[in-house]
Amino acid sequence: IAGNPATTDGRADAALTYSDTVKPTISSFTSTTADGSYGVNSEVNITETMSEAVIAGSKFTVALDTGDTLVLTSSGAGNTVVGTYTVSSSDVSTDLTVSSVSLASGQSVTDLYGNTMTSTTIPNNNNLSDNAALVIDTQAVFALGNASLVQNDGNSTADAGDIVRFLFSEEVSNTGTIDSFFTSTATYGTSGTSTAWS
Repeated sequence: IAGNPATTDGRADAALTYSDTVKPTISSFTSTTADGSYGVNSEVNITETMSEAVIAGSKFTVALDTGDTLVLTSSGAGNTVVGTYTVSSSDVSTDLTVSSVSLASGQSVTDLYGNTMTSTTIPNNNNLSDNAALVIDTQAVFALGNASLVQNDGNSTADAGDIVRFLFSEEVSNTGTIDSFFTSTATYGTSGTSTAWS
């Protein structure tokens, strides 16, 4: 405390050895992004958990089933490496999946004892699609063919009481807007009601 240096505790440089020689491996993929459907320019988090803590700057590349690649990086010492995937206009996936993991030139994943990851195997049942439900949908909804008319009175014209059916290419969410367009007097000169969506 008084500032007097030690004179008897000298020690030559020593070679350090560690008891931990186990290399870090991939444990699982998940996402902090909520389950749901994501379109063009949406940002989707992809988080990979390692078998043990790794040093800051650890990184590797993942290939997604959309055809995109993404670099995941550890921002600090810890068990996770993280990246953000941005959806592009041609991307489609019914359940976003990591197709493969690779260590590109200059990339490495190292634990706190200097052991470097060599295995890029994704454990069974621990892929992104196993732990999250992320749909990538960049295709516009469209009507399939013309409307079909269900005749209630047997004639060939559209009359009061007849039913018009529209079939779309996928589930739609703005049913109220569609209802008001097809059932308003401003559109066809007569009012109607939308009785069911399925």
